[in-house]
Amino acid sequence: MEYAVEGLERLGVIKWKEILFTKVWLHEYGYPVYTIARDDKRKIINDWLNKHNIKSVGRWGSWHYWNMDKVYEKVLENICNI
Repeated sequence: MEYAVEGLERLGVIKWKEILFTKVWLHEYGYPVYTIARDDKRKIINDWLNKHNIKSVGRWGSWHYWNMDKVYEKVLENICNI
């Protein structure tokens, strides 16, 4: 986490003092798994998160298999809409 934030700080994206919370999750699999029930489950989860004003972003957080450029774009969109 420290390495990632320091890199973002060097790029001028964020500063340590602006970070309110961090948590690292390690997953066995590196990509979201698409199933028949994925869209229904995703809606239930996202509705709950939105109700509690929680932004879930990134490849895992959005349940989308995106390239990193798309992940970065979507994260920036979410940040700008806060």
